[in-house]
Amino acid sequence: MRFSNANVSAITVSVTEPDSTNISGVHRASRDGDLNAARKMLSEVSPGGKGRGDFLEVQADLLRLEGRRNRLIRQALACGDAEEWICVSINARKALNIDRRSQIAKTLLARAAAVAAQTGAADGTTNEERPEGGIAPQ
Repeated sequence: MRFSNANVSAITVSVTEPDSTNISGVHRASRDGDLNAARKMLSEVSPGGKGRGDFLEVQADLLRLEGRRNRLIRQALACGDAEEWICVSINARKALNIDRRSQIAKTLLARAAAVAAQTGAADGTTNEERPEGGIAPQ
């Protein structure tokens, strides 16, 4: 019997990790400050079955972290509108502590640093806010 002429179709095998492993990965990614990875991993977890309680817990934790990050970014944006660059910096840094890959928080922090460098003040005050001696009010 000759096998060289046989038609063999490729077989695709999908191997999924158990949900407990995926939930552990979500916890790890959240703890490491990578909320996008955590969200992606969570989307791959089946919400049903015996791990439902774990799923709901990790989902609530992730939603809480995303909400806090989003509030901090909104606050930093509002501070930027008011040209309060120290406030921008503080809120953007807090957002990055939650989600180290947040591009908007990185952009806000860079903008605050650029304005501080442009005005020559490490504390983010403007030339108009500093007295003649050049020291910002405390």
